[in-house]
Amino acid sequence: MREEKGKSEKMKHSKNQPKKLFSWLTDDAHELALRKERALKEPMTLKRTGQRHKIFSDFDVSRTGISGAPAYKVEIRSLDKNLNYCNCLDFHKNFLGTCKHIERALASLSIPQGKCAESPFVEIFIDHSDGDTAKIMIPRNLPQKTMIFLKTYLNEAGSFKISEYDTLSVLVRDIENAGDDIKASIRISGSVAKWLDKTRRKAEMDEIKRLFRDKFRSSHGCANFLKHPLYDYQIEGMLHLAFSGRAMLADEMGLGKTVQAIAAAHVMHDLFKVRRVLLVTPVSLKTEWEEQIRKFTDLSFHTVYGGRKERLHAYSKSDAFFLICNYEQVIRDISDINSLCQPDLVILDEAQRIKNWRTKSAQTIKKLDSKFAFILTGTPIENRIDELYSITEFIDPTIFGSLFRFNRNFYSFDVDGKVSGLKRLRELHETIKQVMLRRRKDEVEDQLPERVDNNYFVKMTGEQQLRYDDHQDVVVRILAIAKHRPLTDEEFKNLQMRLACMRMLCDSVYILDSEISESPKIEELVNVLNDIWADSPERKVIVFSEWVRMLELAKNQFESNNIGFAWHTGSVAQIKRRGEINRFKNDPGCKVFLSSDSGGLGLNLQAASVVVNLDLPWNPAKLEQRIARAWRKHQKNSVNVINFISENTIEHRMLATLAFKSGIAEGVLDGRGDIAELEKPNAKAGFLKRLFEIMQTPPPSVQTEEKSAVSAHKTDLVEKIRQNI
Repeated sequence: MREEKGKSEKMKHSKNQPKKLFSWLTDDAHELALRKERALKEPMTLKRTGQRHKIFSDFDVSRTGISGAPAYKVEIRSLDKNLNYCNCLDFHKNFLGTCKHIERALASLSIPQGKCAESPFVEIFIDHSDGDTAKIMIPRNLPQKTMIFLKTYLNEAGSFKISEYDTLSVLVRDIENAGDDIKASIRISGSVAKWLDKTRRKAEMDEIKRLFRDKFRSSHGCANFLKHPLYDYQIEGMLHLAFSGRAMLADEMGLGKTVQAIAAAHVMHDLFKVRRVLLVTPVSLKTEWEEQIRKFTDLSFHTVYGGRKERLHAYSKSDAFFLICNYEQVIRDISDINSLCQPDLVILDEAQRIKNWRTKSAQTIKKLDSKFAFILTGTPIENRIDELYSITEFIDPTIFGSLFRFNRNFYSFDVDGKVSGLKRLRELHETIKQVMLRRRKDEVEDQLPERVDNNYFVKMTGEQQLRYDDHQDVVVRILAIAKHRPLTDEEFKNLQMRLACMRMLCDSVYILDSEISESPKIEELVNVLNDIWADSPERKVIVFSEWVRMLELAKNQFESNNIGFAWHTGSVAQIKRRGEINRFKNDPGCKVFLSSDSGGLGLNLQAASVVVNLDLPWNPAKLEQRIARAWRKHQKNSVNVINFISENTIEHRMLATLAFKSGIAEGVLDGRGDIAELEKPNAKAGFLKRLFEIMQTPPPSVQTEEKSAVSAHKTDLVEKIRQNI
């Protein structure tokens, strides 16, 4: 008997509990049951705020026992239909017409036996379970006077006349001016004002966008706030971001998402009084953003570096328009950023960082609070379509609704609840178009330049930095000597050697010490190529390095990841070189051409549309020879040139000071120069003068008032030189 009783109680319990499912194969009945269960389990406080009726009224519902728990506004207008309202996020996402707060309010009400299930008022509300549709619910015993009043605004079916916005706007205004008897019989949901405001703002934004587009194009793509013109497709991207407010730009890599976002932020600064932009980007791209902001605008920026004290000071005290942070900083400081920085606009660059909705990092980033938000990513889907859901959730969590509904709508499941395929992808495409603009290169190829250059700035490891500093200190001392007397041949050779070592260490310690194989550039190379191939798996890549040992590190990574590559260095026999070249050109599985500068001259490699420079030769002619392997006559595709540069190094200083326009003799910095050429009159003096200018010039990322984390522990290089002179 005892066992039967236990079994009976267990069965009774299971009837009252929603069945536990271990997949996304759910239905609305199950989801409703879950919310009713939570409403009964979680301790909540209910307070009526509307005084006209005990049941059909407004209530504040909040979680008890939690300090600072928010109170959610609940409107009850029906006891048996899901027509009620709550301003919580789950209500707006689940499309069920209810949530745990509504269910708790319903469960807490003392409803007399035989009480009418519908409100005695004329209920005007927005039905969020039916595509945010404006609706009216009229009770049976409505006073004749009120019915006559409403007829002006309704069609024969009893719905609002077209357009709903105009009709509802006039109705709300007329109710405010009506007599007390009519006002007493009509109840307008708080969601109506929000819906009217949203609809009005969208119409206004569309009109302003049209006028702004015409004005911008009449200026040939260059308004007075931009230093350089934009291509037509970039103008459309700028307008999409600026006039959507919360939007995604998912252009293919190389189309200039950065400049489009910068221009859009400027538009919002001028038109919508945006005063603070939080720009979240991978560490390696912080300096790229600095340089693009400086190149295209006069807007101020502040890049966040340093310990907690410095970061908090930046969040609260910096008055720069752009505040540039990396993802790790935001994850660490999320609460401080929301309370101290309070950005008007958040820009997430390389937003595939939040593609996995399960991760704590993605969940934390999505807590960033701002009125406006831009998502920038060339790969919104890399592996699964729910990555698109996760990224879109940051912009507008109501676009796809709850995750259970997204998965149910677009995944197919087998009988065991496992994913068996995809469905309704056209609907998915049309839905995401509400917030996403995406262009492929072949769509805008008539507008593209023949070549797009991007610089990726990478921070060195601690060991790289220590060894780099050792050689740099010697260079500083030799330059100090050169200020007072000519260098001896031995001193000049030592200077050449030290500069060459500094260049090598910008790539990896491995070039000089085979015991240490770390290289941030190689790690970033793999990430960049994966992004390219996720979007365009057919693209081929040439990877150049001055040093074969650097190419060996790349080779090891490609072998580990089963990436096909060709090998082309000076040690490869000529007959084998030709075989490697042909394999790269003709084999779809051979994705990468790894080459030293032996492959930088004379080869036709138009099969590649990406050229990666792991290090930059200081002679511009040699750099152009590398790029010309792919960027040449008969190349059918736009060529992306990607340069990896170690931040706050001689590489970076050279780039910032000379922009590769005034070349330095190859033999000096490469350590392979023609000594006879260097010994010509004034050759050494001219070289030393240019080198001194380079060494004492701060790179763009180092501001007067701050230094990057890499250089914060060091004495300023300019001051160090001066102290040695």
